[in-house]
Amino acid sequence: MKKNDLKRHLSIYSIFKKRNTTINHAFASAISYYDDYDESLINKALKFLNQNPNNDLKCVYCNKKGETWDHLEALVNSGTFTGFGHELGNLVPCCKKCNSSKGRKNYVNYITGLKIEESEKENLISKLTDYKNTFIANKIDINSKEYNKLTQKYYAIKNEIFELMKQADIEAEIIRNKLKK
Repeated sequence: MKKNDLKRHLSIYSIFKKRNTTINHAFASAISYYDDYDESLINKALKFLNQNPNNDLKCVYCNKKGETWDHLEALVNSGTFTGFGHELGNLVPCCKKCNSSKGRKNYVNYITGLKIEESEKENLISKLTDYKNTFIANKIDINSKEYNKLTQKYYAIKNEIFELMKQADIEAEIIRNKLKK
């Protein structure tokens, strides 16, 4: 830790700026497809990724110890639900470092930027594309008329929450200013 890390604590906290990503993700997660926990299917998927389901899992990107699950295709991009969900074919074992550096990039773009041999990149992209195509059963078409009709009220509620968060930030500023000595 460095002393400069203190800067983020010594600044105004904005509910909207700090939590809009969390809210977008929560709204996307709530309507996204998800797979039931099926141990035999999970074992099959992990073996497809050349992992031993009975041992500690490894990061699909760097082969270090797996610590988390990465979405090959992000649930949210630019604040909008992508149509991909919490399905087995969209989730792969990952280390925290790779998951953090990948962020919302899709797996192809992330792998393309890795400092590994071109042949390794091509093999990894091919393997993960095959994995995704084999184990993703659903993708929501976010451009369909049905989706837009069904989610109109849903997104109106999300927008109301964002507006309330902005109003709360304004009220917080008023309170801070009145309490300031």
